Amino acid sequence: MDVTAFASALFDGCTLLLVSVLFLVHYLHHVSENLSGKIFFGMCICLSLIAVFELSDALIRIDGVRSETEIVLSMVLCSLYFLGMGVLLLELVLFLFSLLKEENFFRHPLFWILVSLPALGILVLLICNPIFDSFFFDIRLGEVGESTYIRGQYFPFFYILTLIYVLVIASLVFLCYRLLPKRKAITFLGMMFLVAGAVSFQYFFPQIPLGLFVWAICCLLIYLMILRPENYLDPDTGIPGEKAFDETITTLLLSHREFEIFYLKIVSIDYLKGRYGDQVYFAQMKKIYSLLSSYLKENHLFGEIYFKNPGFFKVIVTDRSFFGALATIDIEKILLADKGLSRIVSYGSTPFKTTVLSCPEEASTSEAVYSLGRSYDRFLEEDQIFAYGKEILSSREYRLEVNLEQILMEAIEKKSFEIYYQPIYNIQTGRFETAEALVRLHSDKYGFIPPSLFIPVAEKKTMMFSIGSIIFEKVFDFIGSHDLKKIPLSYIEINLSLEQCMDPALPEKVKAMEEKYKVNPKNINFEITESMYGHNDRLIENNLRKLQEMGYSFSLDDYGTGYSNIQRVVDMPFSMIKIDKSLVDSSSSKVGKILLKNTIDMMKNIHKNILVEGIETKEQFEEVKAMGADHIQGFYFSKPRPENDFLAFLKMRNGCEED
Repeated sequence: MDVTAFASALFDGCTLLLVSVLFLVHYLHHVSENLSGKIFFGMCICLSLIAVFELSDALIRIDGVRSETEIVLSMVLCSLYFLGMGVLLLELVLFLFSLLKEENFFRHPLFWILVSLPALGILVLLICNPIFDSFFFDIRLGEVGESTYIRGQYFPFFYILTLIYVLVIASLVFLCYRLLPKRKAITFLGMMFLVAGAVSFQYFFPQIPLGLFVWAICCLLIYLMILRPENYLDPDTGIPGEKAFDETITTLLLSHREFEIFYLKIVSIDYLKGRYGDQVYFAQMKKIYSLLSSYLKENHLFGEIYFKNPGFFKVIVTDRSFFGALATIDIEKILLADKGLSRIVSYGSTPFKTTVLSCPEEASTSEAVYSLGRSYDRFLEEDQIFAYGKEILSSREYRLEVNLEQILMEAIEKKSFEIYYQPIYNIQTGRFETAEALVRLHSDKYGFIPPSLFIPVAEKKTMMFSIGSIIFEKVFDFIGSHDLKKIPLSYIEINLSLEQCMDPALPEKVKAMEEKYKVNPKNINFEITESMYGHNDRLIENNLRKLQEMGYSFSLDDYGTGYSNIQRVVDMPFSMIKIDKSLVDSSSSKVGKILLKNTIDMMKNIHKNILVEGIETKEQFEEVKAMGADHIQGFYFSKPRPENDFLAFLKMRNGCEED
């Protein structure tokens, strides 16, 4: 038995087993969805073939080569082995270029010539080997009929050409180290160390053929440390996901490459998922991904597609010949023509909304890329399907939204929020005896910023606690600076945010304000919105009880938006129920009118004062007055006013003024 051949067969069997496992997980995780995955798949195929060639040769030689036919067959298998090694190294170089997002090199013949030179050198050696009397390698029969493997005088050139590839890859990793995630760069360098070590070991100890098994280990490292499908693929669709997109964007921006990002958001996602379920939804997303891939291929565009749930596709194209507006028209036609996507394209005025962003010209940072992707569809009209990214980026609305967090932080630091007061009409007395304090924000750069825009951002960024403290300070100061009996005003309503209500120190902070500005608790009424319930009800209720014991009263704001129940209204210390504007708007219909009337009657029956919000017309006023409302708030009487304007309004409408 040929011990070397037996060892080779053993290592090759292990190599094939490991590569088979890689093939299986590769198939299950759809790793070949992008260019890097496709090249890796090619590497696995090449490695499998090389292992088959070497294993076949080992099986021929394991009991000794006893005929010229077997020698010729062994020579052919060995030649295929050497050629396969050259191709495998070539694929590894291409894999590295794909990770660096330098696919455009693949279009240049000179690149292919240069990168293929070592592999072509191995091919030349193999072609010349039989011509020049086996100057590369040979297999000959021995004296007892067994074969002898002989290295020719030019055999070291194979190792030199192999090491050239290793040095090229290592040099690329060193030169482009900042363009690769640290994990990937270290993995590549470790692989090159293993390959170089295996090549050197094989040269000096050819009887221990562990080279292919080392290559299988390298492929395993690529799969686990570089491709990492469990992290980079969307688990439900198998499409490259958000993390893969993040790394690609980082690499491209660091390399100062020019590229386009084509965003596509499906409009009907909520409808699709709600009506047909997740299974149909994911199938439709895979279908769209397939159509987008076909579109790129048919138009000879280098691009990679990424998916973010729900229904958001991002296509990175490294071709400057890509035009987003034309692509939108083409893709819309493709989707409309596909009957399998009828559930998507048949809903709404547009099946999707798109934009295109040129980088780094229009966006040179990752945050700029992500910011546009998050919100661009909100700046398109309902029936508008496409807008250029540069147009959205230059709009006042977009710039305001992007910079809103910074604007809020500066406003909090400078305490530059303003308090406006909206008068509340008392139907019984015919006077404006209360008012609601409302926060307003003006920016030197952007002008008036509506609360509907900055309040949601403040809530999301947990800034309402700080803003609420500023409101407290200003309103308590206003009340403490005026004799409300002479205006006359009974109290001012202040909204409590969820963050404030969940602050265990809320009663102490209110007490400190009360003492600082000499404010009577009866002059303050706190408004609690329905939506804050369900977070930490016990803590909220404890704070409200303590404030009630201190003499403060409460209103339930926005009643009718769907959060409260009657039992909660009865149990909590609400002296007034503020009926939301949505119920008033719905009263234009017969059913809506009945609902509003029954709501008022029900609250009156449990002895609650009723304030109706959002009254804008005389007809609405007369209607809710007839229904038994106690107080009215809305533009019919007054919009929110700044402090001096508010005082002047009271002076004129109430016929009283401060001394």
